[in-house]
Amino acid sequence: MDGNNNTVTRLSQRYLDSLLRKDSLQAAWVVDDALAMGLAPVDIYLKVLAQVLIEVGKLWHDGKINVADEHVATQITLDQMARLRHGFRVQARRGLMAAVASVQGNHHSLGARIFADLLLLDGWEVHFLGEDTPNHDLVEFARHERPALVGISISLRDQVASLA
Repeated sequence: MDGNNNTVTRLSQRYLDSLLRKDSLQAAWVVDDALAMGLAPVDIYLKVLAQVLIEVGKLWHDGKINVADEHVATQITLDQMARLRHGFRVQARRGLMAAVASVQGNHHSLGARIFADLLLLDGWEVHFLGEDTPNHDLVEFARHERPALVGISISLRDQVASLA
């Protein structure tokens, strides 16, 4: 299946509804349905999970949900990503290593986790360092491990200075 728009729209709406109801079981069913319909994991990540979380962020920004609601949606999605990640079928290793982290001061790691998982799916060896990685420690890690790619995530404009 190529992930046609109607199918993805329906799955996304169901996934958003499950997040707003804080229903992790329904969220899992949506992901299972997407897989059963032949949607590739990369499409589930980018066309369903990430797009729905953008909508959740808009709802938070507009004051329609609060931080706790947004955090529950994020945690449910991280759980679904872990389920998908454990089922990845990587055809071949690329012989490339990446380190992925959220910059010091960034307590949001979901975007970094998505990027890390997509690299894993593409055959990369990935070291995911998570959120709020101290700058010095990230530099030391990169010097020691010598990854071909270092991915660093920020969430807010004021984190650009820390990124630099």
